[in-house]
Amino acid sequence: MIGLRNNRNQARDIIEKGDGNIEAPADQLGGSSSESPETAQQNTSDDFWSSFVVANHRSAIFAVYKDGLGPILATAAACLAAETQLNPFQKGALLKDLPFRRASFSKYVSIGHDSRLNDSTVREKLPPKFSVLYLLSGLSSEEFDALQQQGLLTCGLRRSVLEQWIKVRRQPKIGKPKVSKLARAYAAAFKPLVLLPLDREEEFRGRLETLGAEFGMQVVFPADKYMTDWDQALEYIREECRKAVDHFRSQKRQILLSYGKIRTHTTKAA
Repeated sequence: MIGLRNNRNQARDIIEKGDGNIEAPADQLGGSSSESPETAQQNTSDDFWSSFVVANHRSAIFAVYKDGLGPILATAAACLAAETQLNPFQKGALLKDLPFRRASFSKYVSIGHDSRLNDSTVREKLPPKFSVLYLLSGLSSEEFDALQQQGLLTCGLRRSVLEQWIKVRRQPKIGKPKVSKLARAYAAAFKPLVLLPLDREEEFRGRLETLGAEFGMQVVFPADKYMTDWDQALEYIREECRKAVDHFRSQKRQILLSYGKIRTHTTKAA
């Protein structure tokens, strides 16, 4: 009877206290939500805005991505804007959907950072080549000025010429330059100290031929100096074929020598 009376008293207390006593166990059983409806709505809004910003930069890049000097510089400006305005997560999403790779994106950013390439007096001399513009963006102010003073910065500047110019200019200069020995059959030789532009090189070659004809001398140029692109390609193929044949002969000679040693050893053993 006492236990029954206690149970009735507990039930009466619950009814009298109302819903307040019911909500407490519910909180304890279910736990509190880690994210409120307002927070979830804010996160959804942020995700939508982030996707919109990425899509906007993507459209800007695709709109100007074409061949030619103007489109290359415009693409560089669009990539620079994306680099500076997007966070790492947004940038990663953008790079997955571009018409070029991450390395090219970085090169476009480098071009966009270089304000010298947008100067009106310089822009008219720039070649419409992405690889050349990237090399130009990596030049120091002193190198860039020297390139212009030597007349090399033209619309026809090729990457190979610029790479060679950079290599010669940046190579370490230690001690006196070595003087190559010249065969007695030659009266003199010229060693270039700077890389001449194409028009100056042609002028230099013509003057040498005129001087040689005046004094009854033959002007000798390197075999590959004035070769066309087709001739250079053929010469490269010939050289690679020579290397392959020499390697084959060397391997064959080693096999024959090894076979001869094995045969001699077998004969002695017998």
